Amino acid sequence: MFKIVQRQKVWWPVKVRGVTEEGGEVEHIFKMRFVLLDEEENADLQYEIDHKLAAEIEDGQDGDDQDGADNTGDSAAQKITGYKAKLVMRIAEDWQGIEMEAPANDESDALGSATKSLPFTQENILIVMKQPQVFWAVLKAYGECRNGAPKARAGN
Repeated sequence: MFKIVQRQKVWWPVKVRGVTEEGGEVEHIFKMRFVLLDEEENADLQYEIDHKLAAEIEDGQDGDDQDGADNTGDSAAQKITGYKAKLVMRIAEDWQGIEMEAPANDESDALGSATKSLPFTQENILIVMKQPQVFWAVLKAYGECRNGAPKARAGN
């Protein structure tokens, strides 16, 4: 039986490729709880990624701000990161397995923990979207999730 639900939500792994201090390759994995958009919403999202995000990037390179948003004082890079975060908030509502180094003066240092779990908030999404390759890894994972990609789920 095929059951239609209002908003299907799915936990799915996001794999972010990176490098170590020694120059080796590493794969970081965290989970996101994606909200699967219907076909029309997904087409709108894809259009925004293909056209509006590209325009944001182009505007940022030109130093031109035509989006009408009140981003006074924001650099072009900050505007692009903000736009990426806005797109991610449309397709995700939570994550697991994202940590951040605690500041050196944080009480957690005294307890022996150098990292703290990062809750899913708009401010933290901005922090995470600044990290290399994360935005594109999230989009790739979302696409795999929508398509039910069996390879991505292998071993989970």
